[in-house]
Amino acid sequence: MARRRLSHKEVKKLVLKVVSDCKALAKSHVKNWKPVDKKWPTINGAVYLRLSDDTQVAVERGSLEQQIHIAIAESQYRSEQERINYRITEFYIEPGITGTHDNRPEFIRLQHNIGLQKHRFIIFKEISRLVRDVEIWKRFFKLCQTYDCEICIRGLPFNPNDPASILQLDQLAAYAEFESRTTSKRIKESNHSALITSGKFNGNFPLLGFDVVNNEHGESTGVYRPNKKELKQVEWIMKSFLRADQYKTLIQWCDDKNIKNKRGQKFNHASIKALLSNPRYIGKWYRNKHNEGKRQNKLMPYDRYTEVSFDYGCVIEESLWSKVQEKIKEMESARVRGVRRCYPLSGLLVFDDGSTFVGHSAKGRSSGLTYYYNKQNNLRIRSELFETEVEKILRQIVCNSDEFQQSISNFMSERDNAVDVMSAKIQEIDDRLQALDDEKAQLDKRLNFLLDDDDPDMAQSFKEEYKKQYLLGKKERQELLEKREKFCLLQDQVARAEAFGKAGDMKVVNAALGHLRRNDLISLKSLYKKLFPKILVRFQDNSKIQLKFFFNNVSSTLGRVEDIFRAWIKMVESSGSHLSI
Repeated sequence: MARRRLSHKEVKKLVLKVVSDCKALAKSHVKNWKPVDKKWPTINGAVYLRLSDDTQVAVERGSLEQQIHIAIAESQYRSEQERINYRITEFYIEPGITGTHDNRPEFIRLQHNIGLQKHRFIIFKEISRLVRDVEIWKRFFKLCQTYDCEICIRGLPFNPNDPASILQLDQLAAYAEFESRTTSKRIKESNHSALITSGKFNGNFPLLGFDVVNNEHGESTGVYRPNKKELKQVEWIMKSFLRADQYKTLIQWCDDKNIKNKRGQKFNHASIKALLSNPRYIGKWYRNKHNEGKRQNKLMPYDRYTEVSFDYGCVIEESLWSKVQEKIKEMESARVRGVRRCYPLSGLLVFDDGSTFVGHSAKGRSSGLTYYYNKQNNLRIRSELFETEVEKILRQIVCNSDEFQQSISNFMSERDNAVDVMSAKIQEIDDRLQALDDEKAQLDKRLNFLLDDDDPDMAQSFKEEYKKQYLLGKKERQELLEKREKFCLLQDQVARAEAFGKAGDMKVVNAALGHLRRNDLISLKSLYKKLFPKILVRFQDNSKIQLKFFFNNVSSTLGRVEDIFRAWIKMVESSGSHLSI
């Protein structure tokens, strides 16, 4: 009986179910937790769970669920050994994400909460579940040491103050990284060999005009054979493309003839372009095309640029294929010339005098160059210099660099200083209010003395002075109380202010880096507006410009702008008030 292979959607559905079951199990443990011994002290901690592949996660009661049971058992064992109740308050579940990088939402949130000292311990099954990169491990270990968060690995007691124990952990982290890279190498070598020797693709690459060859179980072998009926449709599409003025027109023609892609769906811009540019129609495939310009002898065999030829040969006229590729290039060139560049920092860059910079493209001899232009001061600054500095700042945040940590430390120090200053101001007001009470008591005492002395003339003459002093004191008291209320409100806001770097902030930063990789400047601009209220541009002298980066979350909490980062750009050319960098 043929075994049916699960589709991508079916696997995703199973993953969601397994993760939901795991979260329910974790929630039940947190809710029903009881101390091993009520007399012992209790510390709160967390558990981190991860699997690299969705197919691993999609196993009911599989590894992900077992990691929960292992972590719970480890917390009970530690409680009995240390005579301290290890209470798990949160489970960080990361399904289907590799541990070779730290761009993982739950891992980022875990590190943030450790920094906030919410967790006194963290449990995971083994180092490879947490990371598969030595540098990431060292940063995480340093973070836990800094904020007194104990690392608990199943069956691996160690002393964080013992160099031998630390060396053992570093070796385990190195082995986890080596194991990951070895597995990756083995898979790449296997896929590379299968493609160049047998024409086999790893995975399902359905393409109109080809049918997959299945084995006796009905499963895909990764090898494809031409489908003559569908190839006639492909030929019609390519010939029609040569007559069409744009992709949209060709897509409409395909809809009119009810021609769909291999998945049975209507063509869109991406799928029609992928079909027109796919070299499998001329019996070829280009493996590692992105490495074509690199020195091939310095690359591993499976990373080298390789031209693969298939046995079925050319199934579309090569002359037709060549004409289609030429037209694609012409349309791309025309699109690049006609598209107006988006400037993600327009409106955010602010000069010392409050004037802003806007995006501007050069004309004439400098055609092709882009600038940020300040009209009020006639300043032109090359766009890539500003945009590169912003990218550096984002990468510093993601990498949790020393500069970023120092900036956060400076911010928190300034916050604490501001709290102290406002506390002193409030105390001054309280002292003055007490003094006013004492002055009023003295006036009342004197007035009572004159009245008791039965001297109406003296009492009458003092009445006007008493009234004047009373009204002045009342007015000053009201002003002081209003000031005190404002200071107390500001003191509370500053005390609750948090530095940039929360999980939500990190999510925006990571999304911005993703748009940078894809060169999606339009989406990038909206994210920059979420991060920065402004970036201050200040000329230091004739050779430098200083950039001061401000963050929305920090400034909105404090009620004033706090600069977190500063960057300096060297100017390479200047002429009067017109500057080119």
